Amino acid sequence: MCSHPLQVADLVAYLKHEGSHGSHQESLISSRSVLSGDATANLASNDQVIRTSTENTRPAALELNFLSDGVDVHLKGQTIARFYHQHPEVHRPFWAHIKTPSGRQVTRRYPPVEGLDSMDHPHMHPGLSLGYAVLNDINFWHNREGSVAHKGYGDVYVNGDKAGFSVRQSYLDAEGAEICEEVTHYSFQPNVDGYLLKWDTRYASEDEFYFGVKEEMGLALRVATPLVVKSGSGRILASHGGINESGTWGKIADWWDYAGVVDRHFIGVQLMSGPGNPDIWSHSRDYGVLVANPFPVDIKPNRDHQTIIKQGSSLRLRFGIQIHEHGQIEDFQPERAYQRYLNAMLR
Repeated sequence: MCSHPLQVADLVAYLKHEGSHGSHQESLISSRSVLSGDATANLASNDQVIRTSTENTRPAALELNFLSDGVDVHLKGQTIARFYHQHPEVHRPFWAHIKTPSGRQVTRRYPPVEGLDSMDHPHMHPGLSLGYAVLNDINFWHNREGSVAHKGYGDVYVNGDKAGFSVRQSYLDAEGAEICEEVTHYSFQPNVDGYLLKWDTRYASEDEFYFGVKEEMGLALRVATPLVVKSGSGRILASHGGINESGTWGKIADWWDYAGVVDRHFIGVQLMSGPGNPDIWSHSRDYGVLVANPFPVDIKPNRDHQTIIKQGSSLRLRFGIQIHEHGQIEDFQPERAYQRYLNAMLR
């Protein structure tokens, strides 16, 4: 059992301090419209860092660093996550190198390192991503058929203890024809457990399109090697009380927590279903994979089902991702974290 509590008091104290200087928490860039591809290139050409304006020399709580292929997110001067809007091996956008506020890795290294990580599915499981094996019968999961093209950034803001941006993307078939467009907004906020990533995605098209049934559909997480159930210290816990693959696979839940003990710290990732989502079940595996699937369970009676998005309509999916770190397992209460996320969504 872990006996050394995390040193999170300094983070909490700092955020309280920054909150007392609210008049100085001004975003340097705030765009309400999505930036075009050319504008995105200009934004990234100088590896532009977007940070808050403060009177002191202490690092801003959160910073966004726009690069030519994505965005780095910094918390108190340390990189905690990397977003890729394009990558030569992964044909959909994804988050990688996700870490706790103290720098402990919670997603598998990308690319995985031989001798340190299991090497299975290195580019299908890059970290954290939305992926679909059946979208208009095209596979956007296995990096063989469809691809996702970047169209631009927008809604960029940094305000002390909050930061976010939106990204617009186009789902293309093998011939380059657009099936649908995705607009996703990401936002980060530190909290007493670590930090919360809020994920809000809409899919729409001028033409009808559909999602099929497959276990590889939805919000996919590949945890760091020390956190896996099968060969590490990990545990999968679901809101209905199920534990690990045998107790969670195929079952609908509100949240799932994939976590374990590393360096006497209990760390992990909690995936939470947001308001308005369809019922979500988990494709959860003891070898380190957890997929929050918003479509019917992948069993034989469901395999011909199609979730049809009609012309002029859209599909919205919302998730909360809580990155947490504590000295003891009992210090993290996932149900409390879930309620905090829901309360934040209702404001």
